[in-house]
Amino acid sequence: MANIFSKEVAYVYGFRHIQNNKLNIGLKTPTGASKYTYITSVEDKEFWREYSKGNMELTILFAGSLDAAKTAEWFALQYGTKTFPGRF
Repeated sequence: MANIFSKEVAYVYGFRHIQNNKLNIGLKTPTGASKYTYITSVEDKEFWREYSKGNMELTILFAGSLDAAKTAEWFALQYGTKTFPGRF
């Protein structure tokens, strides 16, 4: 897997709620907010409340070129929402 802190690398991440297993999948591009401080672009109040309680576990799912990361995010969301519709 590529180094997520490289200036050319994008990454796909997943947050999993440690109690109810709900998932949030997102993409961090090489541009924009610093990768050292970036958390997510989610604006859902419930997510942030649970995050602040320490209930969200972060996993890096993929790191690579922006095009490949966009494809990986699309696939993860398509597969996940069809296979586990109540978890997203």
